[in-house]
Amino acid sequence: MNRNIKFTTKVSEKLGYYVYRLVDPRNGLTFYVGKGKGNRVFSHIKGYIDEKYKTKYEDNISLKLTTIREIIYQNLEVGVFIHRHNLTEKEAYEIEGALIDAYGGLTNIQGGHGNNDFGIMNIAQIVNKYEKEQLNEIPEKVILIKIKNEWIDFFMQEKNISERNKAVYETVRGNWIVGEKRNKANYVFAVNYGVIIGVYKNVEWKKSEEQPNRWRFTADKAEDIWDRYVDKIIPDDYRKKGTANPIQYTF
Repeated sequence: MNRNIKFTTKVSEKLGYYVYRLVDPRNGLTFYVGKGKGNRVFSHIKGYIDEKYKTKYEDNISLKLTTIREIIYQNLEVGVFIHRHNLTEKEAYEIEGALIDAYGGLTNIQGGHGNNDFGIMNIAQIVNKYEKEQLNEIPEKVILIKIKNEWIDFFMQEKNISERNKAVYETVRGNWIVGEKRNKANYVFAVNYGVIIGVYKNVEWKKSEEQPNRWRFTADKAEDIWDRYVDKIIPDDYRKKGTANPIQYTF
């Protein structure tokens, strides 16, 4: 893809919101799914060559940009496909989320911006999700972290609670983009498809060695409130559509 290419105003107006895929020409595989309007689809190449752009939009050299760099270094062009266009913003969010669920091995840092609570789930997860009691509030100072991990899903289906809890803890620990507010929380809750699956206290945050602009933590299992919250559904206020950030605070 020519780095200087861009849509004219006329084309942009016709496109409206759209969902796009970036494809690696070396293997024909989709490595990134996104949504946007105007010239958003070209911003990833710009991110590779423009340090100012990276500072503003990228927390580090992401796997996405690394993939783009490798493609360009081999004198190849990133494949760009507009998957759907002339959409409302809401429709674009939903389609983006569905495609992220459908394509494996993407370099997206997080899931789609639609309501991830309604994303791809197996039968056990569907039953688990809608059989649980929903909370009206969470009075404690908590950081809610939405996580996904195939081992969590597997161990849940196998009813292997001990191994599931280990997978939950290792997944929820990080690496995350969190501000100073993290130090005011008394607990961290791991959330999977809207269901609380882990509760932790005595949380200590340290900068990630792998990704210096992100943080990870160590903590203890919060036995004092574990049964009060685990396997409960988080309140509706924390499950609203468009909540893309995996990190939420209850205070």
